[in-house]
Amino acid sequence: SVSAVLPPGRVIGCVPYPAAEIVRPGVIRHLEGWQFPVGEPDRSHSGRGQRFAEAMTAAGFRSRLTADVRSQIWLKLMGNAAFNPISALTGATMAQICRHPDTRALVSRVMQEVLDVAVSVGDPPPAQFTVERNLHRRMSCSNGQAFRCHVQKIPLFPEMPAQSTHNKPEQSQTAAFS
Repeated sequence: SVSAVLPPGRVIGCVPYPAAEIVRPGVIRHLEGWQFPVGEPDRSHSGRGQRFAEAMTAAGFRSRLTADVRSQIWLKLMGNAAFNPISALTGATMAQICRHPDTRALVSRVMQEVLDVAVSVGDPPPAQFTVERNLHRRMSCSNGQAFRCHVQKIPLFPEMPAQSTHNKPEQSQTAAFS
């Protein structure tokens, strides 16, 4: 197990929330977000957690010590598991994915599965961490660009031409969802 190699007493949880995109290889553009909540994995309070949060704040990030960093991890996983693959395949932003009925339904199912896993391992997030609330939060991102993977893209949305950080394909393809 991981804890045999890295004892829990040597771990501080931190959940990065900045959104960025790859402009081209070696060039990253920060889009939004500076939050880095930190906390002890066992939900205890510690001086080292507080010192780490203060160091993050001193470095210019918004960081705070939270008693429940594990819930923040589940919330982040809900979004990553649901949006990242769809964005990587289609080139769509989170807002675009949420506006398309089929991809929104898929995202909702994946998020619910993540919550089901959290419950099944005995670590359910608080009741306010619902799929609908998470979807609404992501749809209302300030610039609508909050996440877009940069790999070979297959356009799902007509307004989004195929993009790539590599050579463009001769013909674009369209993803179909059933």
